[in-house]
Order: sequence, then C-alpha cells, then structure tokens
Amino acid sequence: MPEPSPSPGGSGGGGGGGVIKKLLIGAGLVAVVLTGAGIATVLLCTTGNCDILGYSTGKAPADTAANDDNSPSSAAPAALPTTSPAGGGPTFNPSLFLNPTAAPTTGPTETATSTPSSLPTSFPTFTPTDPPSPPPSPPPTPNPTKPPTPNPTREPTPRPTPNPTPPPTSLLLNGESGAIVTYDCRFQDYGYAIDIYWSCGDERFGNALRLHTFKRHSQSHRLIFADQKITFRNGILWYEEYSTRRCISIGGNGELYLRSSASNCDQFVLDGSSTSFQIRRVANGDCMVTTSCNDDESTGGSECGGLDHRFLPLEMGSCNNALKFRFQTRAEDCTNGRDEYPENACF
Repeated sequence: MPEPSPSPGGSGGGGGGGVIKKLLIGAGLVAVVLTGAGIATVLLCTTGNCDILGYSTGKAPADTAANDDNSPSSAAPAALPTTSPAGGGPTFNPSLFLNPTAAPTTGPTETATSTPSSLPTSFPTFTPTDPPSPPPSPPPTPNPTKPPTPNPTREPTPRPTPNPTPPPTSLLLNGESGAIVTYDCRFQDYGYAIDIYWSCGDERFGNALRLHTFKRHSQSHRLIFADQKITFRNGILWYEEYSTRRCISIGGNGELYLRSSASNCDQFVLDGSSTSFQIRRVANGDCMVTTSCNDDESTGGSECGGLDHRFLPLEMGSCNNALKFRFQTRAEDCTNGRDEYPENACF
C-alpha cells in the first residue's frame, strides 16, 4: 500500500493549513491556531461560542485569511455560530474545539502539555490568591495546678518502756520488817530464812541469796541478824541494816541478787495471808522456790553449842512449787544448847 502524502499546510510545509493546539483550562477550552504566516491566534471556547483572546504577532488577522483553509466543516452543527475576528480574518467553527472528532484531518492536532512555557507570551496570567490565614487560636488557658495536699507527718508512736506492773495500792504486809522464814523445809526444829552469804561484817553482797537456818542467839534484845532482816516496802524487798541499803533483783538464771538502786530491783507481791504467803515476782508471775528440802548443806559455821548452820538454794520458779513464808520479828533463844552472844556487828 502506498504511503499517504502529507496533508497540505502540515508542520513540514509552508502551506495555508494551521496547526491546532488545545489546552483544557477549567470548564473551557483554549485553542492556539498556528498559521503558515507565523501568526498564533488564541481562542477561548465555551459551550457554543469561541472568543479570540489575542494574537502572538502584530499582523492583522486579514493577512492570514488567504493562507487559512480552516473553513467550517460540513460536520459542524448548523446551530453553532461561527466567530470571526474584527477587521476580517479567518472564520473559526467552535465545533472544531468542542468536538475533537470533527476537527479536519488536514493538519496535525497536538494536545498541549501543562508546561507553562507552551503558552503564548500574551496569555493572561492569573496569580492565585491564598485564602486568608485563620486567626491564631488563643493559647489554651492553663489549668491551675492544685498544689498537692501535704500529708500530715505522723509522729512516731513512742514505744512504751517496759516497766514492771505496779503493785496494788494496798499491799499485803506493806512496810513489814523482819526475817522472812519458811517452815516448808526444816532442819531439826529450825525453819529457813532468806539470807545473805556470810554475816557479822563478812557479807558477800555480790553472791546470790540463799535459804539459811533461821539464826538464834541469847542476847536479851532478840534482834534479827542483819543478813536475814528484810523490809517489804512498796513492792520492793530491802536490806536496810547496812550503811548502804540494798534491794533484791532477779538475775537471768532466776537467782536472787542485791542491788543498791531501786531502779534495778524487782517488784514483788505477797500472795496469801500475813502468816502464810507466797512471794511472787510482778514482771513474770514467778514465785520463790527451792530445788528440794533434802538438798541442804552445811555452811561450815555453827551456833548454840555446836549446832550446824545449814543452807538450801533459792530461786524463782513456778508458783505451783512456791514456798510459803511468814515474817518473824524476833530471834529465838538458844534453849536447845549453850547460850550464844553474837557481837553487835551481827545486827
């Protein structure tokens, strides 16, 4: 098949045909018609009408009339009017721009790109106006920060100082003084009294107390030996016949010792009657006991014509085994032997 010959007025020749460039802008169609004479006509076509926006040279449109063969196409609708520039010039059928299929095939049709450089210099420019910026939002009102409610500092609860339970206000035998003697254990016809180790100026105050046979003598005053005389006052058991008075305290092993300060001594209660009572420690409820009445030993001394002095251990223990005591306010006479006259240092 032979190749088709070029259309007259194409872009390769200088004939009278024009090149139509179309550019869609908004709802209309802008067409640029390039004629052989170098004149570009810019049209703006909307529905049914085309308006000439301008020319790219100073030549009148009439100069190009003879060279323009873009006559109205027989396919254009008759109802659409044609538009001709003033002073005579080529006549343009709007259908060529509104209906691309009706455009003549004698000239190539190109669709312009959106590159701004393809538009003629006389094409009006439009500068878009930015919408006004909204007024700045006022800064948010800060929420006033509520200061934290201070936690009241709790004062530490003072730890109570462990004090022994105070004795009752009406103590049995409170203020009584004498030898505290038990007859639960006996040596011959002797009972046993709470006693300091040694006597008559040779006392060993640092030694544990013990039970010793209740001492006798032949002095007419019948005083209680100083190492066996105890005063019960306000719950404390005192030895008061010495220049330094001393009171009874319970050691860790349950034995009884002497202290010179009342703050270091124990409180006691005498449970029972004035003639028979248990000696109970207030701090823990223990009572005075001995190991066994058969555990008696000789002290190495004697009285009233050679009668042995005997002793038993004394300690705190269960009140189920408590010894029963009584106060003796006068010493007994040596009626069972030779008279005994101890020196004044013994009282």
